[in-house]
Amino acid sequence: MLNAIDEKLKALRPSVFIVVMTILSVVIVLPFLPILHALEEIGGPVGGPSLVEESLVFQFVVAVLLAPLIETLIFQTAPILILRKYSSARPGLIVLVSSLWFAVLHDYDIAYIFYAFLVGLTLAYSYVMYLEKTASAFWVVTAIHALRNLLYLILSNV
Repeated sequence: MLNAIDEKLKALRPSVFIVVMTILSVVIVLPFLPILHALEEIGGPVGGPSLVEESLVFQFVVAVLLAPLIETLIFQTAPILILRKYSSARPGLIVLVSSLWFAVLHDYDIAYIFYAFLVGLTLAYSYVMYLEKTASAFWVVTAIHALRNLLYLILSNV
């Protein structure tokens, strides 16, 4: 079943893929909400980056423009390309390593690390998939990340 989903995702045009993966990066968290809630009970409320004290323009520049560019470079491009070049790790392991790297460095609290790992899976999978395509893996993942952050920014300012 996962192979069939993988093939359907590979067949999508980049613009459609970006929208689908942005939605998936939100939906992937839903089944794990009970675990996130349990982690909140242990470690307190879920933290995370907060820019609500800043102007909307500043929030947009940081969350939608800068963070996706920098984080795609640090959490997907660097580890994935290094692992592909210097190891014989299979794509699934490379996705896991990149996702763990993404999660561990989003260390606001234990629940947020878990949450970031799930999001990191969608970003790393997208990067690895787009290394085999003509569209840039970097820009596709940056767009997914930027759209995710834009959704969060809109919802946090409503």
